[in-house]
Amino acid sequence: MITRAGATTMAELATVGVATIIIPSPYLAGDHQSKNAKVYQRAGAAVMLAESVVREQPSRLAKLISKLMNDATERLQLADNLHQFAQPRALDDMTQMIIDAGRKKSSTA
Repeated sequence: MITRAGATTMAELATVGVATIIIPSPYLAGDHQSKNAKVYQRAGAAVMLAESVVREQPSRLAKLISKLMNDATERLQLADNLHQFAQPRALDDMTQMIIDAGRKKSSTA
């Protein structure tokens, strides 16, 4: 997968666990996509390539794609590491937090 680094997109990719190349958009508020991408890169869960590099040296993206297409071990490792970020119970956990907060507030009232 080649993607930006929006939080929702990354959460979805973590759920399915797929080898990912991230090209974060540097133009969004606080450059948050680059920050997101660095977290995944440091964890060995994705490969990050700056948009400026892709614009100035598109062959680097082509080489990276080729490298991953030809290295099943690395693809599987990236996918497995990214899948470790998945939160399949996120909705249940958030619902329980809301219920607990409501109970706590009503017990102090």
